[in-house]
Amino acid sequence: MLILLAHAAFAVDADPYDPAGSSLDGAGGLQVESPWLGTPGDFYGGAHVVYAHNPVVQMGADGVEGFVSDQFAIRLGGGYTIGSVVRLDVDIPIYPVIAAPGVDYEGGGFGDIRVGGLLPVVRMGDSPVGVAFKPFIALPTAMEEGLVGAGGFAAGVLAAAE
Repeated sequence: MLILLAHAAFAVDADPYDPAGSSLDGAGGLQVESPWLGTPGDFYGGAHVVYAHNPVVQMGADGVEGFVSDQFAIRLGGGYTIGSVVRLDVDIPIYPVIAAPGVDYEGGGFGDIRVGGLLPVVRMGDSPVGVAFKPFIALPTAMEEGLVGAGGFAAGVLAAAE
């Protein structure tokens, strides 16, 4: 996966997990996007349940300490494949547990909702060769206290090749 364009982040997004839309439509891996569309006209949806211990650490007087010590997320995702042209995706991160002693926050919240699509640009018939672009926009829906959002709008374009 290649990041072609990305907006600078205004805050710390401490969630290291970035699920691929194709992981829920059966075409790709968990975090690696596939350049192939699903079946035309198909809806897909699902959830990723993710736990991270010490996703962000800092060096303290007593050694390494968790700046964000625990994070439990439910990433709801879904989408729709329009013909053989594009797949539209949405990712809604929900955090029932966030423990961030570095900013004195403990609780839950929402992350930035991410909306995007998958646009194949190279398809070689039945060949296993394919290239696609995946533009996305992240809406500033996260609560900043829990360090699970960019702090503003974010956008970019990823490339997927196989």
